[in-house]
Amino acid sequence: MIVNFIEQIQQTYKENRDYYIKTLQNKNFINESFRTDDDYILPGKSLQFLINIDDLTFTLLQNTGVKYEVPEEPTSLDYLFQDLDKVLLEEDRIVYMNAIDVTFKKHLALFNEKDPFLFRSSFVFRVKRENERITSYLQHNIPIKIEDGRIRQFFSVVTDISHSLIEQNNRISFYNMKDKEEYHYELKDKLHEGKIPQLHLSNRELEILQFVIQGLNTKDMAKALDISVETVNRHRKNMIKKNNKKNIIHLATEAFKQNLI
Repeated sequence: MIVNFIEQIQQTYKENRDYYIKTLQNKNFINESFRTDDDYILPGKSLQFLINIDDLTFTLLQNTGVKYEVPEEPTSLDYLFQDLDKVLLEEDRIVYMNAIDVTFKKHLALFNEKDPFLFRSSFVFRVKRENERITSYLQHNIPIKIEDGRIRQFFSVVTDISHSLIEQNNRISFYNMKDKEEYHYELKDKLHEGKIPQLHLSNRELEILQFVIQGLNTKDMAKALDISVETVNRHRKNMIKKNNKKNIIHLATEAFKQNLI
């Protein structure tokens, strides 16, 4: 049980406000088409937010059929946290905080300079209101502004999915919008560490797996790491064999689930 959800979710955002990837320092990226690629917006009641990480505020961009009002624009995220604290199911609270934490770290880990906003993420959470009815929501997150290696803004869409077949599965999904591939991270793994066999990977092998997730080919990996194509292929074969995996995609997916990349 989380005694003070508000304090802990505040801390999660504040810690990730300062989280950055060193190789992206002094580089800035802006996603100007985040509202045109809207195939992920499901029919039904929904809220669209612009979340500003610098000052921890949000702006409500669109409200489609949801009984929700904000006192001012922009609004402190504390207002949102207080509302969640009242209705979020107890068993979903740790999952929700883990999802926010992973959202920041994985989006930066999956960052591809050639296509910086290639991935969007999503997770499910549930609330219970005064009428005792449990409502499930699907939250999509898309980073739209990166400065100096840090995520500065997110576009978030929260949709009522109670009418759908989508259920709470305690995982966050990252969707590659170019290759139409999806990667899943089991959020409960962070609460039950040790039950999943750990992978054995060197720092160089982890770098290669991160490039695999980003969709780089072997030649581009070799160039980025300043090594030969033959060396990249040798690393790939070695890590597949010692971890007893079917192929490099299977291994990269497992490393992703274990929060190694």
